[in-house]
Amino acid sequence: MLRRVLRQLLLPMIALGVLLVYGTVTFSFYEGLDWFDSLYWTVTVLSTVGFGDITPSTQGGKIVFMSLAFFGLALYGYIISSITLFIAGERLIGVLSEVLVLRRRRVGLEDHVIIIDWNRLSHYIYGELKTNDVKSVVVVKSEEVGRELSDEGITVVVGSYTREETLIKAGIDKARAVILAQEDASERLISLLKVRKLSKDVDVIVVSHEEEMEDVFLQAGATKVANISDIGGRLVASYVFEPNVAETLLDLAEAETGLDLTEHRIPDKLDGRSLSDLRRMGMRGAVVLVKRGDHKYYYPDDSFTVKGGDVLILLGLKEDVASSSKLFTT
Repeated sequence: MLRRVLRQLLLPMIALGVLLVYGTVTFSFYEGLDWFDSLYWTVTVLSTVGFGDITPSTQGGKIVFMSLAFFGLALYGYIISSITLFIAGERLIGVLSEVLVLRRRRVGLEDHVIIIDWNRLSHYIYGELKTNDVKSVVVVKSEEVGRELSDEGITVVVGSYTREETLIKAGIDKARAVILAQEDASERLISLLKVRKLSKDVDVIVVSHEEEMEDVFLQAGATKVANISDIGGRLVASYVFEPNVAETLLDLAEAETGLDLTEHRIPDKLDGRSLSDLRRMGMRGAVVLVKRGDHKYYYPDDSFTVKGGDVLILLGLKEDVASSSKLFTT
């Protein structure tokens, strides 16, 4: 906002500077004042303060006085009105966007993901969630960024990341997860504490760039901490000695095309079924992991029997694992 104000007032400020120079030089010339007194006269006349101690004694000084008073009054009024109108316009736009856009999009949100902050990382997070048909709400500080995202069809809430009202507006009570993607670690920590104050059950995934902060985030209530440096470093290293493995990992990480990894919770209706039973019922792809409580079963064979509540990780082509999801729908 400040930059826009400065751009709008650039020419008036230049004109004001020209008048200051003009008044200082001409008062000094006609009235025989020193530079400081001449500048004092000029500023007093331009600001229309008029302490009563300025009385030009020459005809040239009186002409300078009148010209400065005329142009100064007009310029001063223009600058004040421009600032006032700009601020009023910004507030009006903010209110309208809040009422007509942001609150309207808030209605009906349920089982969605709240993404805190908009940056390059959260851009990819949003895209991947959208590909997987997961509804998301993006929280940003800037009204300008909020309007831009809203124009792109993204549901957005504008507000401070560390205020409870912002999280409430984003539907924290009905959200399935919150992703804290701010660049500032202290903001992520404060946001985490605010989220946990409002909801004890929602999953909170904290993006971390600092290894030493991982334990802090977990102790503060984070469900998971994603160390971007760790993940990115391992992937980059794989490009050196296993480039095809690295490309496959990227393929698995994004769900739009190619291979995909999907997670499914076994419903009670499938309790006691073997993996071969599930294949006959329509499951496609390779089962790479079954998690039961804290225990993990890697690459179980077809005779493995699942239980209600187990978590199954399925690997396959996007269309295959997508069709398999119907089987696990409760």
